Amino acid sequence: MITHSPHLQHDYASRQELLGTCLARPPREWLSEREAHSLRSIKSSRRRNDWLAGRWLAKQIVQEHLGESRRSLGDIDICSRDEAGRGARPEIHLNGKTEPWSLSLSHSSLGVIVALSVTPGVRVGVDLVPVEPFSGSWFRTWFTPREQQRLRGASKRDVSRTWACKEAIYKSVHSEETFMPRRFDVDLSNNGKIGCHYSGQGHLESIDVSTWDIDEQVAALCVMRTATTKSTFRQPILTQPNGSDTR
Repeated sequence: MITHSPHLQHDYASRQELLGTCLARPPREWLSEREAHSLRSIKSSRRRNDWLAGRWLAKQIVQEHLGESRRSLGDIDICSRDEAGRGARPEIHLNGKTEPWSLSLSHSSLGVIVALSVTPGVRVGVDLVPVEPFSGSWFRTWFTPREQQRLRGASKRDVSRTWACKEAIYKSVHSEETFMPRRFDVDLSNNGKIGCHYSGQGHLESIDVSTWDIDEQVAALCVMRTATTKSTFRQPILTQPNGSDTR
């Protein structure tokens, strides 16, 4: 179900459901030429399916925003590579025009989540992490010393939640720099408000981060607003599957 707010929309669907829908149609019917070229460059069948599932859901949410159910999905071109072929923040192109919107998506073995902001000065980042144990070496390598101390003895959910926040925050705030997890120190303990210290930038005051549970996973959404939107921005209300709201 797509959730609306004054600033964004987001949607989640299971991987199995998405693949059952998008694989039933030939890719040439709903991909742009550039997307079809990108698909051909992916050799792994699992990665191809992940990519197709993400593109399908992302195009659906863009189409929902446009309110044009008859618009061909092939007219919606989503590019997540730069001119050198490296991964980059996704861009949405309609009829050859680049839209000034912010799009983020994340895959897991169970599902896909997508978020879209069409408000100038608002950027979004999402991540989806299964609730499962993290190995000790991985934990020590990618979490900061302060995070390791805070999470010592924590539940699997809180560890997964912290990691999902790190990824979502990076997707929202980065300026094309490589993701270095230890530059983001996430604190879940501040009276329910999720805080983050970004090495080189200090405490991030211009973001709002929310998390919720989906199908034995943790989803995280980071919304970043620039100076031009700080005075009018209100954190979106996220509707959970059970109908309750969380900020």
